Amino acid sequence: MQTFGWLEMPLFLIRISIYIPSKSRGVIFLSYLLIYPGRLPLEASASSLEIGLKMTDGFYIIKGRNVRSGEGAREMLFDRAAKGKKSKELKGELKDLKKSLLNAGGEKAYVNEALRDYQAALEQGDTLREQYEEARRHLAQSRAAIERLLECMKESPVSEVKKSLDELMGDLDQVYHDCSIRDDDLDFQSTIQSLKQMVAEYEEHAAKAQTEAGSKLAAIMLRSELENVAAVLKDATGWEEPDFFALAYYLGHENRGSLREMENAQRNSYLVDYCGERFWNRFLELCRRAEAEQMVRFMTRKYIYNTEESPSNS
Repeated sequence: MQTFGWLEMPLFLIRISIYIPSKSRGVIFLSYLLIYPGRLPLEASASSLEIGLKMTDGFYIIKGRNVRSGEGAREMLFDRAAKGKKSKELKGELKDLKKSLLNAGGEKAYVNEALRDYQAALEQGDTLREQYEEARRHLAQSRAAIERLLECMKESPVSEVKKSLDELMGDLDQVYHDCSIRDDDLDFQSTIQSLKQMVAEYEEHAAKAQTEAGSKLAAIMLRSELENVAAVLKDATGWEEPDFFALAYYLGHENRGSLREMENAQRNSYLVDYCGERFWNRFLELCRRAEAEQMVRFMTRKYIYNTEESPSNS
């Protein structure tokens, strides 16, 4: 048995996969998910031991996600716990709402179907809102980064500019959302691919820019492409956010591709109309009869926007 040492961390969340050769059964595969505080020994023998943990400059990778040692893992676990608590609360409130709707004369088949749609839209709407806010954060960071680059690119060292460009491309990869800049926007994707190629070749062209006209032209083209991207980001910054409940309901029943050609304001209006005609208006009318309209409006805000104001029925 060979010992490879210990990993020191406040908290581990790792998967261990063990492959055991067997003459009769080929390879036996075992997989464990461990939450382990403190010191973790890493050992291996003739059997192959694969640990789903990769250390890189104080980070470890969990299912493709970079998490800062200790603090990041705790934050992720707390987030999961909060979502679990939220889901449990929602199910309890939906159970009470179901009783009220049935007592108000709602047909059982309709009430069951409507509450399934309502729950799905609340849960998906919360996720869509989080994704939207994350995309908008990266959009704002991208705009700020481009502004800095356009101001300082000429005077800054090539290595610093290249680092800033690489960071910018990382942010630009995360600006997409169904109701912001869409990942199926072919014009924007074409611009981004062109920019990526220029960024990849930046150091080579920058080193030759003082002597070669072609490299000077490449620098001018890079600047022009950055300005093009900045213009798209500026335009998108002014777009209003969607009704996330309506968006979630739509995506639960239709293909997202049908929203592709719509302008932002048109898309937002269409989503509200679609949801209203096919679900919300009838559902809310039944809630009124059950004297639960304000409660349902409160639940919608609570579970999508995390508001805590108390409902009041008139």
